[in-house]
Amino acid sequence: MKKQFYHFLSITLSLMSFPLYAGDALLDDIIEGPNEVKRVISEYMHADQLKQQLYQEDQIDRGSAGVISRRYFEKIDLREGSNIVVIRYGNTRADEKNKFPDPLRLKRFIDKRIAEELALNGIDPSNPNLTEEDITYMNEIIEDIRQEMGYTVEEQQQKIQQAQEKKGAPLSPSETDHIKNSYPVIPDPQVDELEALILVDSPDLYKLHQIFMDQNTYSSTEDPDNDLSYYFKKSHILTPEELSERNISRREGENLFYAHLKLGQQPIIEYTVKNMWRKSAHEVTLQPGDRKALIPVLTTAWMVSDPFFSDNEKQYRNKVVDLMSGYLILEPYIEKDDKGYQSVSKTHIIATYRKYIRVNEKEKPMGDLNHEMKEVRLAEAKSLIKKMMSKFYKQLKDPSH
Repeated sequence: MKKQFYHFLSITLSLMSFPLYAGDALLDDIIEGPNEVKRVISEYMHADQLKQQLYQEDQIDRGSAGVISRRYFEKIDLREGSNIVVIRYGNTRADEKNKFPDPLRLKRFIDKRIAEELALNGIDPSNPNLTEEDITYMNEIIEDIRQEMGYTVEEQQQKIQQAQEKKGAPLSPSETDHIKNSYPVIPDPQVDELEALILVDSPDLYKLHQIFMDQNTYSSTEDPDNDLSYYFKKSHILTPEELSERNISRREGENLFYAHLKLGQQPIIEYTVKNMWRKSAHEVTLQPGDRKALIPVLTTAWMVSDPFFSDNEKQYRNKVVDLMSGYLILEPYIEKDDKGYQSVSKTHIIATYRKYIRVNEKEKPMGDLNHEMKEVRLAEAKSLIKKMMSKFYKQLKDPSH
């Protein structure tokens, strides 16, 4: 590991106590407990797989970008203070290996489309007086939508399991393929997503979290070095007065953040998300010897706030987006020397970042992502992460922050 730019804070690890950072005072204003937003969105976000592969196999499969070793991941650019070598985006190679497939449709959007089509055709599925003709027509509508929008992975696996139970024996490859073709899992072209694994040349996960949450500065043009303003045209954390006007209560460890974000080459999308941050302690097993240690973990998660889809909201209304969610997990890096000895780093943080945006296809031209090449959007996503970490690292080095 490269020598630290500035003095690091020591980490005391044991099975019986939470890690201490400068007398534990720095973490006191972040409450402990589960992150409810993270729990909800974990249904379709599994970025931890990358970190697990890094620790267990000493390498990371980036799909079409190739496999990188742990040592390559640890080569930090001293000017930038971080290494962002892992960007996950749906691609053919990853799909073939069944690890990181293309962005799939969430069941909530499939169900939403079905409900809209049934309503347009005057069918209420909850009506107990539907005729056989109505039911047949309803099922035809649902089948047409399913062939267009597909099924979730869980639904497809359920169909395979049901067929296997009915047969009383494992299915043949051709039988499995037939079910997969009958109940296809279809990528969602309206989703823009990425995940990144980032190694940061700093031990101060609390300070990094504090800088990340200073979101009012994202769009600031006063700082000539703030490249984030290219992507964030507006960024604003709603004040207590603004929340009160909307009868919204803010609990500890939460805020509402509004932004105008440039998404790829598309025009700007507008959204308001609910941020939640929590601290916790996570037990890790270090090799050799199955040594146990507790490490501090800071989890920040965000999800688009439903009240801001209302037509009554004029100032901070969600526009173009159906869903905007993600999370940032900060924790000490687990190092491994040439002899295979693992230890908790006192100089580096590993950050897991995940972002998922679904754009409403009805909001054309802004909502049409089909014409934009995935490679272009991926390049923009990489650029955004790089500019974000560059800004954060400058502030990490600045003693005035």
